[in-house]
Amino acid sequence: MNSLDTILVIVDPTVLHDHVIDKAKLFAHRANAKVELLINCSVIGRESSYYTVDIDTANNESPKKGSAELQEFLISELESEFSSLEIPVNIELCHEENLPQSILEKIGRSTPNLVLKGTHRHSILRQTLITNTDWQLIRTCSVPLLLTKPHGWHKGGHVVAAVDPMHSSSEQGSLDDQLISAAEYITKILGHPLSVFHAYYYPEFGNQTSGQNSTQSRDMRMSHNRKMYELLSRHNVDPEFVNIANGDTKTEMMHYLEKAGANILVVGALARSKLERIVVGSTAEKMLDDIPCDLLILKSNGD
Repeated sequence: MNSLDTILVIVDPTVLHDHVIDKAKLFAHRANAKVELLINCSVIGRESSYYTVDIDTANNESPKKGSAELQEFLISELESEFSSLEIPVNIELCHEENLPQSILEKIGRSTPNLVLKGTHRHSILRQTLITNTDWQLIRTCSVPLLLTKPHGWHKGGHVVAAVDPMHSSSEQGSLDDQLISAAEYITKILGHPLSVFHAYYYPEFGNQTSGQNSTQSRDMRMSHNRKMYELLSRHNVDPEFVNIANGDTKTEMMHYLEKAGANILVVGALARSKLERIVVGSTAEKMLDDIPCDLLILKSNGD
């Protein structure tokens, strides 16, 4: 991901203030990109929509007519928002119940460089941010996918690339370069600082002497440092913003994201089989619910 010509944004009309629209406008304005909006109209009428404000549908002959008025109002509002920034925009309505498939078909037609979709809680009974649509996209979307949290970006917040330079797969090594390159490009567009994160876990064994543990722990740390800086030598990353942690990956990552005031976490997904795609989806699902920032998921060029 080193250019942005077209951005696809999935619009949910049930959200009072969809921050994904604000983020898409910033991306498009800074990158001189055009925007494709896909509006999920299948939820209009089923869930409360803020676009019902100031629209009287009490005298409509049918709910279908009221829905049509809401859609016209929504299109007008969005066109106005993007045109005020001179951002080219094309709006398409989606009435299909199978939203993931509709999104994938739209990706095929519009060939975007980036897909943006908001995540939010729909009700008290549904506490998770992830939806079936999100999970399907995590597993099957072939282009970079940015799942955004229902809040804006922090001033000075970082874009954090999570890498694994010790992975034995050459494909993972290539993906690590892609992750950092994508993060570099995003920081250039948005003006956010860039950080790189890596965690490993080296346990201490009770049957070893403290000297053995100390030596092996030092050797392990040096090995990870060497691999990390071999990776970073191909990029322009401030050493001050490189974090290599020994500990549980999820715990260490959460600490670092909070410390860096992260706005976007960039992660990679290697999934060659159906089972691997399920694991990738489940891992990203758990990550998305827990992390305090947006999640950008990239597939390797080979996927």
